[in-house]
Amino acid sequence: MAYKKYSTYTLKQKLLMKKENFMNKRVNYLNIKKLKKKIKIENNFFFFFF
Repeated sequence: MAYKKYSTYTLKQKLLMKKENFMNKRVNYLNIKKLKKKIKIENNFFFFFF
């Protein structure tokens, strides 16, 4: 009984970790996209001035 409880608990933990990893990757991806866009805008800005 205790073993079964433990195994379901670890399964839930694993799923949670997977979800968190996915979310972190997604956030990182979005941040990188934003950064690239920002850099692009800044480059255009500089190009416009010089």
